[in-house]
Amino acid sequence: MTTSDDARSPSDELIVAALVAGLTYTEAAESAGVSAATVYRRMRETAFRSAVAEERTQLVEGIRGKLLAAAPSAVATLLEICEDEQEDGRVRVSAAGKILDVSLLKRNELSRVNVEDFELFARATVDAALGFIAEDNHRAAVSTIADAWRRAAS
Repeated sequence: MTTSDDARSPSDELIVAALVAGLTYTEAAESAGVSAATVYRRMRETAFRSAVAEERTQLVEGIRGKLLAAAPSAVATLLEICEDEQEDGRVRVSAAGKILDVSLLKRNELSRVNVEDFELFARATVDAALGFIAEDNHRAAVSTIADAWRRAAS
């Protein structure tokens, strides 16, 4: 919790942590050693509810950052599997499907993504993908990717 929340009791801190972790009010109460009525009462308080929301946001942003950082490596791995002719055909098809699932998002799904984060992700993904494609095929690969994004955005 932020420094302005330093006055919170240890049980409040436990309630917040439990709720942020996804526990129900009853489970959070049990985890914090308080009654469920206490959790319900605390959650009716705007400041407490805001503290829980802030902690959840920080958790989600941290996870989101880690996922964005790992995405280029994940795509590179999928491309490597997809292009490995020694790999089982079912595995290659699955890898190709995962790539298409991500690359052909619908326009309304893209609109929920922060544009700057998405651009960074897209650039890193393309850069990682190009590392697994013969250099003389780079232009065709970039063109194919751009065409896919245009289709998805329309």
